Parts: sequence; structure tokens; C-alpha cells
Amino acid sequence: MIIESINGQKLAAIDPRIQLGNWITAAEAKDGKLVMKVADKPGGASKEVIVQLEPLGAYSRTWPLDCPKSERIVRNFADYLKQPKANQGFAGIGMLFLLSTGDDSDIDHVRKWARSQKGSASYPWHIGYGGLALCEYYLRTGDKQVLPTIQKMADKLVEMENFGGWAGRGPTASLGYGGGGGHLNAAGTLCVGYLMLAKECGAEVDDETLQRVLRRFYRYSGRGNVPYGMGKPETGYTDNGKNGKLAFSMAAAASLDPRGEKSIYARARDTSSQFAFYSTSYMLHGHTGGGIGEIWRSASMGLVRDDLPKQYRGFMDNRRWHYELSRRHNGSFAILGGERYDNEEWGAGYALTYTVPRKTLRLTGAPPTKYSKTYQLPERPWGTAEDDDFQSILPAMGLKVPVYDLSSETFAENTAMPMLRFLRRELDETTLRTFIGHPNIEIRSAAARSIHHHGESLLMELLKHDDARVRRAAMEGLRSQPAKLMSRRVFEHVVSMLNDSDESWFVKECAIEAIGKAPKEWVVEQLDLILGFLKHEEWWLHQSALAALAPVVADERCYKKVLSAIGEFLKTNYYYNLSAKIRWGAIAKRLQEAPPHVQKLARETLGEAYLGFVAYEHELERVENVVNPMTLEALADALTKVPGGYDALYQLGKQRDPDQKIPFKEILLKADPKLLSPELKKLLDQNIGGNLIPAYVEKNRDTLLKEAMSEDVKSGKMSGLVGLYNKVGINDYDWKDFGPQPGEMKWYHHSFDPPEKWMKDDDRLGRYRPVTFPAGMEQWFGQDFSPTAAGWKLGQAPFGAADGKKERISGVSSCKLSFCKCNKPLHTLWEKDVILIRNKFEFPPLEEGYRYRLLHGGISHVGLGGGFRLYINGKLFIEQKTGVDRRGGSRAMGRVITKQWWPEFEGGEVTLSAISFKKHHPRSKKYGGNISIFMQRMKVPPVEK
Repeated sequence: MIIESINGQKLAAIDPRIQLGNWITAAEAKDGKLVMKVADKPGGASKEVIVQLEPLGAYSRTWPLDCPKSERIVRNFADYLKQPKANQGFAGIGMLFLLSTGDDSDIDHVRKWARSQKGSASYPWHIGYGGLALCEYYLRTGDKQVLPTIQKMADKLVEMENFGGWAGRGPTASLGYGGGGGHLNAAGTLCVGYLMLAKECGAEVDDETLQRVLRRFYRYSGRGNVPYGMGKPETGYTDNGKNGKLAFSMAAAASLDPRGEKSIYARARDTSSQFAFYSTSYMLHGHTGGGIGEIWRSASMGLVRDDLPKQYRGFMDNRRWHYELSRRHNGSFAILGGERYDNEEWGAGYALTYTVPRKTLRLTGAPPTKYSKTYQLPERPWGTAEDDDFQSILPAMGLKVPVYDLSSETFAENTAMPMLRFLRRELDETTLRTFIGHPNIEIRSAAARSIHHHGESLLMELLKHDDARVRRAAMEGLRSQPAKLMSRRVFEHVVSMLNDSDESWFVKECAIEAIGKAPKEWVVEQLDLILGFLKHEEWWLHQSALAALAPVVADERCYKKVLSAIGEFLKTNYYYNLSAKIRWGAIAKRLQEAPPHVQKLARETLGEAYLGFVAYEHELERVENVVNPMTLEALADALTKVPGGYDALYQLGKQRDPDQKIPFKEILLKADPKLLSPELKKLLDQNIGGNLIPAYVEKNRDTLLKEAMSEDVKSGKMSGLVGLYNKVGINDYDWKDFGPQPGEMKWYHHSFDPPEKWMKDDDRLGRYRPVTFPAGMEQWFGQDFSPTAAGWKLGQAPFGAADGKKERISGVSSCKLSFCKCNKPLHTLWEKDVILIRNKFEFPPLEEGYRYRLLHGGISHVGLGGGFRLYINGKLFIEQKTGVDRRGGSRAMGRVITKQWWPEFEGGEVTLSAISFKKHHPRSKKYGGNISIFMQRMKVPPVEK
């Protein structure tokens, strides 16, 4: 069905969702009628359809405050939540909404919910979301029946906490998860707020734990994105709601601390909330769909309604359409376009947008109640007094230009996307000075990229500025362009900043890395200064120090001192992402290129660090059982990156446990055989051929037998078996091209621009969507379709384009993956948005004892592929709706030809048809794609008993 007009208006050249939302606003302000003219097909007869909405009235200029329509929306949702079978929201977050209405008639429903909890929430996810309402309920009512539950959940968080955070469903996941560290801040950030509120309720919370989690999360405020896991602040604006959650946790800290609005936590709340205005350009962007981020982006913006009124009004008025379309007929909310969050469970949190400005919760600005307890938090939980500058929502002053005018900001021109586009160019000095004092870190950083165009004098002035935010931005400019800016004068000044005990830690974090980019002679001069930061209390500075030491780690003048210090540091380092600096990157590369005597000392040092490792202690054995083995494994892995390291690791294992036949088996089996000594390779080959292959087959025989018979299995084991054969130099069972060679296959092809345009801002995972095919091509994949009669061209694969040129969007590739072949030249230009290809091919007969697969080549790397469908003889064989996401690369894109499909290949000729879509490459930003379809087969290794 096609909508031709609504209330006499046709679609304009804007996102139709915005227009529809505005039509709803207009209709509800009057009689609630939406009169639609619809047709079954383009040019078809139109008919009138009337949709009757509830007339809610018009929004006031100050909505959602002092607004009858907003009040009706709030009451409609409150009434919905109080229905017997209503969805109460994820972990009961709908109860936080009911408390936030300020209407006493909602309390009874919350009371029943609160008294029913009994401490059932045990995951950080659930405690963070549901626990806030429980605490707010107690602070409102003083109902002592819920105090045991509040205490129980606080105890659970204290028990699980490690390194100041949590995983999503427990204390920690694998240390490789979440950027290193096993934490999930999407769940953990609100847990900080819960502990603060629980403490205000009078719960007993261990002081060390409380301050550790506060310190861990506070330091992210004003310094970028709260990271996915245990990392430094992330750059960009796709925070997925974590900065908004941080704002509420800092609000809880401010409500607990007796200094209240005068505390640093109130400032941290505000700067985290201010982020919402700028990041709104990246609406619905984020891990798992982005919808969850809209809950906290909108809610946190309400926290700065009074302090940033212009930004708040622009934010609300320009996102009103989304709130309208997220409301449902029964009064509930969803999150439009939020993918898995577009439902009532998560929409319950989105409704807080309407009530946060009412200041009815302690989290949102209500005064202390008679049940509130105070607790003196540290005046500053992290950094020096200079770091307080990062907790300001005001621009920096003293930049010799008029101070940036926050009151002039508009939604259209000053949110992230237009600002970053504006700052991408080479900035004149006045513009640079204006925006390097901006309150948002990303905008300051973008401005700093132009410093090198203006030289040393301006850089020195900015490095000496009174505001630490300006100094940090200037340091980023230096770090990004050391060849142009790192003079001896600049270097000595940066050294003086590092020697200044009052200097901001966040400035130093960048400054340490910056001096590591100076000439090596200068770095060697300041070796003691850099090494000293390996003993600093903050691991962010440890990481910067390791980066600064990389250029001199193998230097003849100091390698002994550097390696010794790194070895001692690693004995008590439990941060997985710190050892990453040794496992890969600059340090590993320098050691690989070092003289033999340096490599020998590196092997000895890393071996000693392994043997001297001091185990991490935690109350939960399961935390120790994750942290200690994985940290040791990381040290072992680091040792293997040094030439001769695999043999040294083997000897280290034998020294530790002489009776173990093959120590570090998993690491050694993954090794490139060329990196092993002949003796170790022989030992491993004997173990693989004589023990591991039979054991692997025996363990996985049922699955392997199904794969050998070309049956469909969910989690195959054949590739693991083939990998073991490869380790001993047997490649007989590898996949090999079969039938027509990929680069020689000719296809009929046709490309077109469909009327259905891509409506989302982001196409990182492709633009796959339902499209209308050109007239006469509706059954383009069918057996009876004639591509020649339809005027299709004949071309040789691979097909592809990048910005209209016959190039790959990812650039020149050195890919050696036999199932990808993106290193091969393109033969035919893919012209328009969507491409269709098809032809008949002859394949040799399929034989028992072999497996076969059809592949889409050229898209086996992150950022490639835009979604595709592949048909065999007119029947859908595979549909892949997205391109390759993060951690999804280096895999064959296609499907094994299971036995049920073999008959399709018995007739000699087989018709293959495929469709694919162009997209932008996330790194190169070029628009295009590529497609090449071909077949491979593999000989099945012995798997029978």
C-alpha cells in the first residue's frame, strides 16, 4: 500500500518519519483525525482512510513542563503501567517513571512492586535498572519493608565488584571482552548510582568499594565516551546511553554528598548530561541497535534543562517527532527504530523524557527527604584540582577571542555532525581559538587538529593556558603532528608539565604519549621521568608510559633499564589491555627487529615476569579464576612475540612443570611453524599426528560425520580438524576452487536505482532492503527469466565500484584468504545502487567424500558487504541481510551445499542468480561494493571409527 497524502499534505524531501511525527502533533492538537489517501500501487486508484487518534491538545512552548498534552501523555502511560498485565519495563524501570510523575496516586502500585522484589535482582543489569526505583521509593515513603532488599542487592554488587566495575551478568567476563578487562559498562554504570542511592537509604556499603567504583566511573565525565569495558574514554559520539547513565550516577553521588550542588559530582552530572545535546546527531547509533541509548540521552538532557535552556529546547523540539512515533495506542512507549529495544519493555525508560524535568526524584533534583542519609564522599575522587576543569559545562576563557557563546547554539548547526563537518577543514587562527575552548571534548579535539598549521608559537600559548581542557586539546594536536610541532622548546615545556605535581592527570596521560614521539635521543634523556609513571596509581598513565617507551625499548643506551622496569611492572599488572602493549603493537614490533642480545634479554625478562607473577586476590574465587589465568596467558603470549619466544615458552613450561608433555599446548599449536625451532616443531608434529588428531576426531565424531555427509550443522568442527592437519604440513583437505574459475566467470548483469531510498544515516552494515525491481524484472532470478531479452549486459566477475570508479571501496588489498580473493582486480564496473547478476554454469558432478560450498567473494573483512541473496535454479539458497560487523571478519561468506541441494547440480547446467547493494565503507568512506560468486570443494578427512 502506498500513502499518497495525509491531511492533504504529501511527503516532502525529508525523513518521512519526521513528517509523520509532525502530522501526529498537528492532528492531536485538533480533532485527532489523520485523513490518508492511499493506493495499492503507483498510479492506482486512490481511496480515503481515516485514522482517529486521541485529541490530546497542543504542546506548550515549555513542554513537557506546564503542558496539558504532556500531562495527558504521562497519565496515559501511568494508567497503562498500573494495568494487571502491563509490561513494567526492563527490571521494573517503569516504576521509576511512576515515581517521577510526582502523583501520589501512583505510589500504591509502586509499593506492591517494591515489596515483591525480595532481592531477586542479582545481575548488574537488573540491579542498575530496577534498583534505582527501589531506592527512590524508600526515600519517598520510608517503607522499611524494602530496606532488606536494598541491602541484599547492595551486598551483591559489593561482592561482585572488581577493579571498580562489573560485567553484565556477574563480576567479570573473559578479560578479552569489552576492550580488555571483562567489564560491561552499559550494565555497570547505573550500578554506581544504585550504590550511592542505597547508601543514602542507610544501607551499609563497604567504603573502599564505594569509593573505588566512584573513582572508576567519575573520571570518564567530561573526558569523552564511557568506554564499552575497562578502557580509557572512547572518542566519538556513539555512547549508546552510557554517558547519560553516568550523569544519573553522578547525580546520585551529588545527592548523597552533603555538599550537594556545590560538589564536584554535581558538575560531573552536568557535563555528562551536556554530552546528550551534541551526541544527538548520532541518534539510534550503537551496539545492539542504539535504541537503549535514546532512553538515557533524552533523560539526561532533562537534567540540564535549567542550566542549558537553549540546548534543551532545541533538543526536545527537534526530537519531538520521535517521541510521538514511540507512543503506542494503549498509552505505552516503545523506541522507534531502536531494533531490539523497540518494544514496551525498554520504552518504559524512554517515557522518563517527559518527567525528569519535574525534579520529583532525588536523581533528578528533588530535595533530601526525612529518610535521606548523607555521606561525605571525597572532595575529588580522581586527579588533581586542575582536572576539575573537565567538569565544566562552560567554555574556556582567555583565548584572545570572544568567549564561545553557548546561548547561540542551535540544534541544526551546533550538534556533533554539523560541527565536525565544519571543523574538518583547515581552521584559521580565530576559529581555532574559538572552538578549542568549547565545553565538548570532541569539538576541542577536532579544532586541535589544525594547530600544526599555525606553528609553535600558538601551540606554546595553548599549552600554557589556565584551563586544563585547552592544554589537553593542545597536547592532542602535538601528539598527532609531532614531526611539525615537536621542537626542543616544546619538548622541554612538556617535560616541565609532567614534572608538575599539580598538573591534570588527564593532560599528563596525553603528554606522556607526546614526548614518546620526540627524537629518541630526547626520550632517552627523560627515561627516568617516563619510567616513573609505570608506578603511578592510575593505569591510564601506565598505558601512556608503555607507549612512550616503545621507541627506545631496544635502544642500546637503555634497553636493559627499560626491559627491567617493564618486567617488574608486569609482575603485578592485572589490566589485560596493558599487557596488550607488549603482545602487539610498537613494543612487540621493536623487539622483533632488535639485535639478538636484546631479544635474549627480552625473553628472559618476560619469562621472569611470568614466574614472578603475584596473583590477584578477590573474595570470589571465580573472579580469581578469570583474572589470574588470563593475565598469565597474556604474559605467555607476549613472550611468543619475541623471536625465539615459542621455544622459550616451552622451556618455561617445562621448568614450571617437568612432567607436562606439551606445556602451553594451546598457544604452541596456534604458532606459525616457521617461528619454531626444528626440535620443537618435530615434537609438536608428533603430538598432533599421533595424539591430537585422533583425540579431536573422537571427541567431535558425531558432528564431523554429519559434516562429512554434507548435512546442515549449527556449529561445525571440520575446520578445526583441517587446521590440525595444516599444522603438520598436510593441506590435502583444504577448500579449493571448483568448476568455473572465479575470475573467469561471465555473468549477465543489470544495476538500477530503486525508488526505495536508504533512510538511515548509518550504512556501516549495508543498505540491504526490500526494493521494487524494474518493470519486467520482478522474477529476475527465475528459471524462465531471459536476461538477454531484458537487455542485460554480459560481464566478467568480479564486479565492483568505489565512488563510480572500477575500484574496491576498501582500497588495494593484500588479502590471501582463498575464500575472499579481494586482492584480485575488478573486471566489470558496478554502475548503480543495486546489482543483479545471473547466468548458467556447468559444474563437474558432485562426489561423495567431498564437501561443496557457494561463496560470495571479496567481502570477508570488517566493513565490507552490503547484504546479498543467492539463488540456485530460481530457489533461494542464502540470504545475508548485513555486511561484516566487528569481530566478524576472516570468515567465508556463503553456505555449504547440503545434500538436499545436490540434485540441483545433477542436470549439468545450473542457474546462479544474486543481488547485492552498495554502501559506504566505514574507513575509506567510499560508496560502492563488489560481488563475485563461485564454488569451492574440500576432500573430507578420515572421520570414521
